[in-house]
Amino acid sequence: MELAAYLEQLEGGVFKLLPLWEDQDNGQDVHLDLYIQDLLDEMIGAQETFPSLAGNGHYIKVVNTVQYMAKHECSRSAWKRRVFGMMSTLNRMRGYCRDV
Repeated sequence: MELAAYLEQLEGGVFKLLPLWEDQDNGQDVHLDLYIQDLLDEMIGAQETFPSLAGNGHYIKVVNTVQYMAKHECSRSAWKRRVFGMMSTLNRMRGYCRDV
């Protein structure tokens, strides 16, 4: 898999955090905690698949944000702000991949 393709797939996975959080907030059992942990495991593993990610400050910021969200409660507005911020970062990173 090419790095740009991975980042695009990851952006979709990060976006999924929004409807899952909203469904959970509405009382549905969506296993958000498991989804976040699986996403985090994938992101950490990707640093071996794509070694350039391990030293990329933008990517590390996204990993750190997911780790924070896995362990701390957030308001709806904070959750949305974090998800959209991560998506923006991943989108910019994909652009850098195309420019190389």
